[in-house]
Amino acid sequence: MSAPVGGYESGDRAQVYTHKSLGAEFCTNITLGASLLHISKFKHWLNEIDKVPHGRTTLEAIVASGHQLAIAHSSAARISAGRTQVPMSQNLINGNGEPVTILLYASVSEQGSHMVFNSRRELIEYTAVENLFHDLAHACPKMNGFWRYFHSEAQAIEEENIFRRQLAAMNGSPVTERVWKTGFPNESVLSATVESAPQVYRIRSNPPLSHIFDNSSYPAFTVELIP
Repeated sequence: MSAPVGGYESGDRAQVYTHKSLGAEFCTNITLGASLLHISKFKHWLNEIDKVPHGRTTLEAIVASGHQLAIAHSSAARISAGRTQVPMSQNLINGNGEPVTILLYASVSEQGSHMVFNSRRELIEYTAVENLFHDLAHACPKMNGFWRYFHSEAQAIEEENIFRRQLAAMNGSPVTERVWKTGFPNESVLSATVESAPQVYRIRSNPPLSHIFDNSSYPAFTVELIP
């Protein structure tokens, strides 16, 4: 069964990101904390990332790490375009890794909340999918213990540009690589509300997985974006 999701559903809940080939029995070690609508957006963006080879490789490495990745909606991450939180320890650089939390402002359209700069200091797009992948590129090395502490942002941008090149090739569009760490908030996007976004998200229940969850009131969902 499927149903359109037309508005913001208040109240926080934790969901597991399910995928037919990532993780055991459809489940991964990625949890999502947000309203039902924001969870559906996170899942849609993760599914889009999974379609790109480097996105798939990154998600596989996150799942294989054995640590939990929590992705949560946070208004506090609105201006920064995402934050990554992790316990500071030697495990971040010795191959063991640590669990990671990504805070991301999900009340944006597919266009994203910011623009970033290329090598000519021109503003280029930084879509919601690219934004989430960038945060995954921060999380993955921390979860696997190969974080480059003094070059954390450069490490994430290197991964992001591989993703950008592959995504452009898949879409037949020009490659736009990011260089600078800083970005520029797109106020016209930031001012958009969930209700005014042109996209409609459809939630579809997965096969019954209640035996996997500690709380069976948290069913698994997949999500589709309806043009």
